[in-house]
Amino acid sequence: MRNIRSFFTAAVCTAVLLSTGTATASTATTAAPSEYVSVAIESVIAYDLEESGHDEVYIKATGPSILPPTSQVVELWPDPNWNGRTMSLAQQRCAWTLHDYRCPRDRTVLVYGGPMKEPLFHASETVRLTLMEDDYIGDDLLLDQSIQLEPIEQTRFYEFERKTSGWHYVIHVRVDPRPSPW
Repeated sequence: MRNIRSFFTAAVCTAVLLSTGTATASTATTAAPSEYVSVAIESVIAYDLEESGHDEVYIKATGPSILPPTSQVVELWPDPNWNGRTMSLAQQRCAWTLHDYRCPRDRTVLVYGGPMKEPLFHASETVRLTLMEDDYIGDDLLLDQSIQLEPIEQTRFYEFERKTSGWHYVIHVRVDPRPSPW
């Protein structure tokens, strides 16, 4: 009984100190780097197209331990359950997702790119992102980029660009720290 009374007394004293602000500095802690991260697409910009009119594009993420562990490949964007497997982009269009977008307003027209999947990865692996153009004969690789993941405390943003004589694409990627999925 004495231990319970001591516990409640200590809890009340701590609550009073925290509410008055006098103990704030001593109770502040820094977050440890997360063992897991999520990878999400912020925006996809089509400055120039592979085909005339529109490109039907999608982005795949490949990694050794995508969580939940259903496959080593996931169609990251657009979410196939939203509007089919691909997003139709015209020249000078920037498709943004539900998160903050990174579209140059002076050079592109904004279009809603729909939701995407945000799979979890172990923070010590390499994730490969591929921007594909959907074709009847075989899908064309427009951009292929790997990210070496690491434990992080804050969100990181990446920009990848590929410009050829046939097309010009830019993708913006967000990597967020995540707690253990279990």
